[in-house]
Order: sequence, then structure tokens, then C-alpha cells
Amino acid sequence: MQRKKMKDDKIQKEQDEAATMIQARYKGNKSRKRQKEKLDAIKELEKNYSGLSKEEIAKRKLEEDEAAVMIQSCYKGRKTRKKAKAKKR
Repeated sequence: MQRKKMKDDKIQKEQDEAATMIQARYKGNKSRKRQKEKLDAIKELEKNYSGLSKEEIAKRKLEEDEAAVMIQSCYKGRKTRKKAKAKKR
């Protein structure tokens, strides 16, 4: 009986170690992928803004901010209308 328990404990320990290794590799791959995506985004931004004057960059930033506000207001309006419609029912 004692041997079986020791064998079961050993198997459980090996499984735990294997699971830990799998998790570590998964998290490492996920982290590297996320880092690559960030670097790609930075390169894209640099490409889009290279050679522009400060005024041109400020103008683009303002346009992007205005577009973001428009998208947010459309989303919030839709969400509010949907919520109001649900209350009427």
C-alpha cells in the first residue's frame, strides 16, 4: 500500500512539473507574440509619421482624436438606445 502511494505521488509530481512547463512555455510564447505586436505597431506609427512636421503630426493627432470621439459617441448612443428599448418591453 505504501509503495502504491509513493508511486502515485511520484506520478502526480511528474504531471505537475509537466503542466508547469507547458504553462511556462505558453506564457512565454504569448508574451513574445504580444511584444512583437507592440514593436510592429511602433514601426507602423514611425512609418506613418516619418518626415512630417510637428504641425502635421498635431493635425493628424487631432483628426484621430475627433474620429475616436465620434466612434465612442456612436457606440454609447447605440448602447443607450438598446437599453431604452429593453426597458420598454
